[in-house]
Amino acid sequence: MFHVLLVLPILAPFLALYGAVAAVLLGAPFWVGVTLQVIVTAVTEKRFPLCLPAVLGGVCAVGYFFLFRGVIPLWFQGIYWAVFYLCLWLAWLVVGKLRAAVLRWLGRR
Repeated sequence: MFHVLLVLPILAPFLALYGAVAAVLLGAPFWVGVTLQVIVTAVTEKRFPLCLPAVLGGVCAVGYFFLFRGVIPLWFQGIYWAVFYLCLWLAWLVVGKLRAAVLRWLGRR
């Protein structure tokens, strides 16, 4: 155990950098996808633009599958992308309801 304590000060920056890179790689689809879904839902009602974040998420899911094939288990990837699509759906639902309420309120004025 003593040899681990000797090497830990040398490895600590590399482990911190690895954790930061992993956090960015795992968090980027949520930030980009949900933000894009909120913007598209607030701006348009057409079907194709509303599906665009989901399609881009599918492309990312395939890319992440091949990129992290040996590193992250398949069941974790499935849960991760299920939560991602749940967040997209919730963003679409909440912003769509808010948009409809604002349009109704503006129509009454």
